[in-house]
Amino acid sequence: MAAAMRGRFALTLTAPILALILACGGDDDAQPRATPGDEDSVDLEGSSSSFGSGGSLIGVAGSGDLANAPNASTSLPGITVIGYGDAAAKPDEVLIRLTIGQGEFGVISGSDTPRLELIDEAEMQPVIEALKRQGADESQISVSTAINSPYGFGGGAAQVSFRWSKPSDLKSIFDVAEDTVRQETDQGLQNVEVLFTVKDCEPLEQQASSAALEDAQRRAEHLAQLAGLQLGGITSISEVASNSVYGGPSGCAALEELPSFEFPSSSGNNSASEVEVDVSLQVTFALQES
Repeated sequence: MAAAMRGRFALTLTAPILALILACGGDDDAQPRATPGDEDSVDLEGSSSSFGSGGSLIGVAGSGDLANAPNASTSLPGITVIGYGDAAAKPDEVLIRLTIGQGEFGVISGSDTPRLELIDEAEMQPVIEALKRQGADESQISVSTAINSPYGFGGGAAQVSFRWSKPSDLKSIFDVAEDTVRQETDQGLQNVEVLFTVKDCEPLEQQASSAALEDAQRRAEHLAQLAGLQLGGITSISEVASNSVYGGPSGCAALEELPSFEFPSSSGNNSASEVEVDVSLQVTFALQES
């Protein structure tokens, strides 16, 4: 548009100046340029531009010219679809998060009024020691205090997160955690969250990505057939967020850490018997006439 405006501005100045030169008896060799007609065209900054019948400059850029234009979109005409793929395996690890706070399961013992009492991290040390005795890796245990408890009517809470290498045996570790919290702290076990995962996730993600690309190909071929067109090659491809209603990461990223309390995991099937890795790909294919 800026180029077209400059073209119109130049034409507006040229006519008066030319008339002034002719009126004053300018150089006999100077010949005025003919006014462009409907069939005349000029090249404007790499684009094929023509003058309409009204004298205005109209830019008509071909595909090659459009690619060179500074503000032009680089997307090509085609068909865009989203392909979905997944791969599953038996989990070999589980991420666990314990929420520990005032009162068990949202009940503040012996109190009828809301209160806020922050938890000292030292009070969680007996819990950490109990987890270590059960085989939890100390380097994989983290503690966060001053958490606003979702259960304790505004009271403070602590969250103890760790990796557990026995995903098929959760009861034993939960029993130890609950007994330790109840007997050795002044708090209660308010909530338990788990996310089953695998140590080597990359092969699953590769399988899911391949399946997603094949699904995109099928979808695009179906739509192209309905439109009476021939599907061409891929012109662009990108990952898209999880198709979960809660959004969030997909692929192996969805299994790397527990989601926040407000939003459940965006991974697919997630249990002690099977972990599913989901991948979604947005793919654009070129189109050709049949």
